Amino acid sequence: MTVLSATAHSFYAMWAVAAISAAGVSGCASYTDETRGIRSEFVQGDYAAALGNIDRSSLKTSSSSTLLYHLERSMILDRMGEATKSRNELLKSDQISDKLYTVSISKSAASFVVSDDVGDYSGEDYERVAIQTMLALSFIEDGDLSNAQVAARKINSKLAEINGTYDSDKDGGGYSEDAFARYLAGMIHEARGDDDNAIVEYGKAISLYDSNFKKFSDSSRPGGLLEAYYRLLLERRRNDKIPALKKSHPSEVTAADTNIAKTPGNVAQIAVIHEIGQISPKESVSTMIGTGRQIVRLSFPTIRYHYQGFGPTGIDVSNHWHPASTGANMDAIGAQCLDDKKARIIAKGITRAFIKGALIEGTRRKFGDGAALIANIFTAATETADTRGWTLLPGRFLTSRVWLPAGKHRITIKTAGRETPMEIELRPGELKLIRATDMLKFKPKLKT
Repeated sequence: MTVLSATAHSFYAMWAVAAISAAGVSGCASYTDETRGIRSEFVQGDYAAALGNIDRSSLKTSSSSTLLYHLERSMILDRMGEATKSRNELLKSDQISDKLYTVSISKSAASFVVSDDVGDYSGEDYERVAIQTMLALSFIEDGDLSNAQVAARKINSKLAEINGTYDSDKDGGGYSEDAFARYLAGMIHEARGDDDNAIVEYGKAISLYDSNFKKFSDSSRPGGLLEAYYRLLLERRRNDKIPALKKSHPSEVTAADTNIAKTPGNVAQIAVIHEIGQISPKESVSTMIGTGRQIVRLSFPTIRYHYQGFGPTGIDVSNHWHPASTGANMDAIGAQCLDDKKARIIAKGITRAFIKGALIEGTRRKFGDGAALIANIFTAATETADTRGWTLLPGRFLTSRVWLPAGKHRITIKTAGRETPMEIELRPGELKLIRATDMLKFKPKLKT
């Protein structure tokens, strides 16, 4: 009879406990399946039912799903018009995510033995950043530009913090800065009369949209961004930057000059940030590898973008249409973030394969080839990707912008075909920021 060391006993015990836990998990519906009904109610505008069901779901009681509970709940409350409650959920989410970013040793050990979906969910990089984006937009809707500015500034500082944790090879560097965040911060600065900081943010946003970030914005740049930048450069007489802009973007500067000539004197602006759809849920992609007498399964989370189109989005002013353009495609950003961490997932999966291989061989020595085969099949089956995620996060952020004479205007904001007509009064030099969604919701709270 083989006598196992105390270390081996504890190792087998740990594997057994983790395996039993994994069996329970694998026998239950995935996160995507469990929340499908809540997403359906959310999309249909039955927010009371969605809120009730999420409060009765395992998300509320499971310690590993605490972050997801608050994230999903924040979006439901937001669409219900409960802005303060929604922001409280986002603030809780931010604190929880930061706390969980360093995973506890016990949970980490379990994930190394079983799979990545064991343990507390700490949020993907893009989700941690999106918390600040949604906070900024919520404050914009309430006309609280001071707090909106604070949240917008945190977006890129959060990205810097996240990317600072990666190795020098920048395995997470694909999404290292956010052009939409820069543009959003610039608009908030300008709306608050802080033109110099707006110029800085607009300039950075243009550089990002013209380079790597275009793959996250449907290869486009928000239509009003360059004109806004150019107008501020003219107003501030920034002759150090104007010639370079004319050289790098001649046709757009010419078009801006034409628009400026059409609105002399007391000009004002409207800028609308549109939220459309929800991010595509994560899916699992697996590959099987045969190594000697062991079957190794590697699983990865991915986002497969299912484009379904959306209705007209923009601003109609006196039957003159000003279309919106994409500021950020969250499916593209999410897919990049998941792809960036694939190397880390592979490394972790290989480590698990070695651990499981040792356990399978131990089973073979103690109980024979048949038991080892069963153990191998079981360990391969429990190697599952972590498909948990913030499923109610908007799928796209678009922006539309128009310069108008100061005074009263009747406009219609369209967001994926959903129309919001309103009368608005603009003061000379004012930039009015408006948040709009394609969901059933209370009308934007405008302070005229």
